[in-house]
Amino acid sequence: MNPKILIVDDEPDICRALEDRIIGRLASKDIKSGAEVIVRKGELITRGAAEALKEKGVTSVLVRSPITCESSNGICAACYGNDLAKGVLPEIGDAVGIIAAQSVGEPGTQLTLRAFHFGGAVLETEEEEKEEAEEEEDAEKNEEDTAKTHITPVGKSKDITGGLQRVLQVLELRKINGAAVLSEIDGLVKVLPSVGKNAIEITGENTIRRYVVPAGQPLIAKDGDTVKAGDILFDGIVDPRDILKILGFEKAALYVINEVQKIYRGQGIELNDKHLEIILRKMLGKVEILDPGDTDFVKGEIASKADFFEANRLTEGRKATAKQVMIGLTKTALLSESWLSAASFQNTVSILADAAIRKRIDRLAGIKENLVVGNLIPAGTGHKKCQNTYFVPDKSKKQQKRISYSQKREAYEKFLSIFRSEEVENRKEG
Repeated sequence: MNPKILIVDDEPDICRALEDRIIGRLASKDIKSGAEVIVRKGELITRGAAEALKEKGVTSVLVRSPITCESSNGICAACYGNDLAKGVLPEIGDAVGIIAAQSVGEPGTQLTLRAFHFGGAVLETEEEEKEEAEEEEDAEKNEEDTAKTHITPVGKSKDITGGLQRVLQVLELRKINGAAVLSEIDGLVKVLPSVGKNAIEITGENTIRRYVVPAGQPLIAKDGDTVKAGDILFDGIVDPRDILKILGFEKAALYVINEVQKIYRGQGIELNDKHLEIILRKMLGKVEILDPGDTDFVKGEIASKADFFEANRLTEGRKATAKQVMIGLTKTALLSESWLSAASFQNTVSILADAAIRKRIDRLAGIKENLVVGNLIPAGTGHKKCQNTYFVPDKSKKQQKRISYSQKREAYEKFLSIFRSEEVENRKEG
């Protein structure tokens, strides 16, 4: 697997230009305009480079992405790109997963409460505020009068509530009633006569596919049309799992990103793609075992990609085969490699029972499980690279002095003993 994902400037509904989506990312291959190389493989795409790509008319770019990062524990700085707060590559131990969750969740709260947080100074007078309030009241009355005579079709709502429901539908992979039907192959469309249902047949080079849906579902493809794999045949909401099955996980990931961005940007909220990519990394981090081979897997088992590749590497017999699956956020948390983390979320009894039966070992590699047992979290200064050394300022030399953990502990215990002795003396005097 190559650590890349394709970003294409062909989604006008997202309201965000290509150059804004790629700033701060690393190119997965040379980005060219004709024979001229604008950004070389592995280089950071700066604002100047992004503007140059816009001027040259480049519409698609391959960049490194958290979704396709091959790191077994966490993600690498190159696939994450620039830290949005500091404008440089992140350091080891930065909790980019928590940042991603907060970046998606906090604007969701604003959407729910209809209270958007913007910075700036107050520039309006009281009279201007009253005039705006009166205008808003008039607009609300007009909307109420319009709502009495207009019915919005189910699933087509563009308001805040409908938007959040769509976000949950996409990220939780909830069942879609009347989902769109996609063509699985390239071929020629033939509309079949049927009673009470819509039926079409796609004839490819070596195969034929037939699709039958209820009569009320609109047919988009017409008799004699030539379609490609992934084209919509019957109208409806597209299920990301269908895209995963037909076009692969990169196309499915981009579809989810674009759908969520439509909702957030439709309400004027800026959300960087990389936050959604980190969430999708978890949603796409499992495989379903098709043939266990000589490994310890069972057919139909859901396993992490890291365990699957490691098991195939260690086995000397037949390798296991698997297919990529996409899992909703809630189920992803329950299938966490840490049973402590999963049990603290939902279904505590069943998860603990399963962990006991399987004799599972929790390595305490993540943040949540370390919080549960009261350890330092493995992020920031709690990361293992910082656990054996501490840095304190030395004012006399105006530089940092490096001391060991044992020395720091000894100084702390000495301070406690002095403090306690003074406290005892104060009580005696009192």
